[in-house]
Amino acid sequence: MTAAKPISPQPEDLVSTAEAAEILDKSEVTLVGWRSRGVGPRYYQEFGKRSRVYYSRADLIAWRTRNLVIPSVEKNAKEAARGRR
Repeated sequence: MTAAKPISPQPEDLVSTAEAAEILDKSEVTLVGWRSRGVGPRYYQEFGKRSRVYYSRADLIAWRTRNLVIPSVEKNAKEAARGRR
């Protein structure tokens, strides 16, 4: 059995770093820093004379959702784990 190949997003689903920064409410510099450190949402890079980076709109939304923290829920979970509840 072979592993399924990842499905590449369609061109209309791809956004530039500037657009990705707007979607995530971050600066372009932050996204560049994340890429250099290997963190943040996944991205696609075209190599050539002018290297370009694109993000999938769906990946950005999924990444933002995964990183959502609801403080009261987090606090209650930590307290429960410590046996305070």
